[in-house]
Amino acid sequence: MQIKLSEESVESHFRYLARNHFCIVFLYALLVIALSFSKVEASEFSKAYYLKKTPIIDGVIDAAWSQLPSHPMKYRIIGEPADAHDFSGSFKLGWREDGLYLLAEIVDDMLIDRYANPLNRYWDDDALEIFVDADASGGEHTTNYNAFAYHVLLDGQSVDIDSEGKPRLFNEHVENKWLRNKDNIVWEAKVNVFPDSFDHRVSNNRPLTLREGKALGFMLAYCDNDGSATREHFYGSTLIHRQDKNVGWKDADVFSKIILIKKK
Repeated sequence: MQIKLSEESVESHFRYLARNHFCIVFLYALLVIALSFSKVEASEFSKAYYLKKTPIIDGVIDAAWSQLPSHPMKYRIIGEPADAHDFSGSFKLGWREDGLYLLAEIVDDMLIDRYANPLNRYWDDDALEIFVDADASGGEHTTNYNAFAYHVLLDGQSVDIDSEGKPRLFNEHVENKWLRNKDNIVWEAKVNVFPDSFDHRVSNNRPLTLREGKALGFMLAYCDNDGSATREHFYGSTLIHRQDKNVGWKDADVFSKIILIKKK
């Protein structure tokens, strides 16, 4: 079967293409830009590098950290935008076989430890919060050990909710030390990574031995209290695409997925 097109129909067809060409090109350009930004966001923090030397956890930056890239804690989870002198933060994350190693540099013009009992409203004191999902499986972890949300307090103690739904100290999970310099706080930590089979009722729990290529869920955040009964700001390392952004303490789906690698 042959289809014959009149001169008028061909001309009309080309006029249609010409009119819509700009729209098609414009939409394509927007798509490319959007994909570009999503790739930047996704790859912004996706690797943790092997530390050739073990850092001393003493709140002093030593040479072991020099090889690692720095990442910002720039995503607002709770509160109004903070002035840079009120709060700003960055961190480095590395690993060795015995655990994750963390260096956070925090600007906070007022350190508050209002609640002396570490199990009472610990989220409303100044604290570094370290989120770890040992197998990057995501999912709910409020009353189980599918993931951990360690609130590392100014007195060095670490708190999370246990499998019975109660706050509990997990000091054996996080070794940490901070020192205040003139302009910032240097907070170092070593985190023992425990699997979801962890059970606080037994004494034979063992942290995982980390290997190259392992995937983990990870997020870092900072609770900033400026003297009130509750924290004014809560900033984190990961962009959370939800209306309620304060869900990391119960849902590991919002953590960043990182891969442990060794630089060649």
